[in-house]
Amino acid sequence: MKYVAVKHKPEHTNVWWFMVPDELCDKVSVGDEVICATSRGKAKGKVVQMMDGISQESAERIIGNHFPLKSVVAVSVELPLSDIHIPLVLASSNPSEEKISKRIHEFYKYGKFNTPVIYSTDGTLRDGYTAYLVAKMFDHDTLKGFSSI
Repeated sequence: MKYVAVKHKPEHTNVWWFMVPDELCDKVSVGDEVICATSRGKAKGKVVQMMDGISQESAERIIGNHFPLKSVVAVSVELPLSDIHIPLVLASSNPSEEKISKRIHEFYKYGKFNTPVIYSTDGTLRDGYTAYLVAKMFDHDTLKGFSSI
């Protein structure tokens, strides 16, 4: 089993422990940005510590009485555009010029897309189609997003 300590804001001193589901185990490492299920909903954070290959009983002794732990639901990944699978429902849609223009503006202003880009663990795009289209339009090699279960 893999467990990670996540800091949700850089200025915070507290870390929170989360379980990593099997589907994401090989993708999560220290320094990665993750999305976690919390009691207040989903929250982004950065992995600052990790315990891998230990039993739940050992983790409970180390972490304390916070069990059962909530889990990591997504991890930041950067996929080559050529490896991203676009479902037919997205490929047959026609996003408005306003949405495309907004993605272009985001990228030039911030150097990244502010819209969430979400992939299945197999690389299928689930959200962020306009960001994908803009990245392709400007011949980007990759698109950063979150791999989610």
